[in-house]
Amino acid sequence: MEFIKKNMCNISVLCIYNKRDIFESQLNSSLKEQDVLLDIVGIDNTNNQFASAAEAYNYAVDEWAKGDILIFAHQDIILKEPDALGKFAEAIMEMPIGTILGGAGAKACEKKNIGNYTSGSVYRKECVQNVSNITEVNIVDEVIFGMRRETFQLHHFDSRLCNNWHLYAAEMCLYFHAQGHSVYVFPLQFHHFSNGVISKEYMQGFVQLCDTYRAHEKYIWTTCYKVRNSFLGIRLLYHAWMMNRKLRKIIKRVK
Repeated sequence: MEFIKKNMCNISVLCIYNKRDIFESQLNSSLKEQDVLLDIVGIDNTNNQFASAAEAYNYAVDEWAKGDILIFAHQDIILKEPDALGKFAEAIMEMPIGTILGGAGAKACEKKNIGNYTSGSVYRKECVQNVSNITEVNIVDEVIFGMRRETFQLHHFDSRLCNNWHLYAAEMCLYFHAQGHSVYVFPLQFHHFSNGVISKEYMQGFVQLCDTYRAHEKYIWTTCYKVRNSFLGIRLLYHAWMMNRKLRKIIKRVK
């Protein structure tokens, strides 16, 4: 991995944070323990400077990031091994332009998500081994993923379609998949201090994403939903979710 160690700015790790204490104590602290030199790009959104993740990341890559390898990560993750980012970056560099590589993802016809990660509010130090090799998937999760800069230059995050904080990695995967490229999960060991929350904005974005890529994708496989991509079915899913949300609020008030 000499190509990494020769240039301290060859790997850029970008993170949007809205809680600086979490960013510093979790992701940033973990990055400082890695055995490779990194260009760490923390994007301060504590005052809502950016309206969406896509907008923030596009700006940060174009204006601040120095690396040829771009890795995007959530603020609340910890890498479990000191050589994790070096191995991940090396795998990204070896992939063809147009390839997306992530730490977690969803694969066609697989109910369980793919990846060697743990999650939850309590840190789990042990390593899991759900995948031992780089595995082809349909979509990677936004929690941590990366690509070569040349890939990003072909297609920035879609800030029109992904105009909130969700599905920007999913959209990029679908875009490159439609162009004939591949998406993979790398056996990266990490812990995510969240199990994820599906919001109204996520569901609205999911409907738009499905509509945009219906001509290319008969099914949409994400780490939250794995569904047949039909116009009616997606809307029934959305309205069922909204109804369930209203019922949960009513039950909560009654209690």
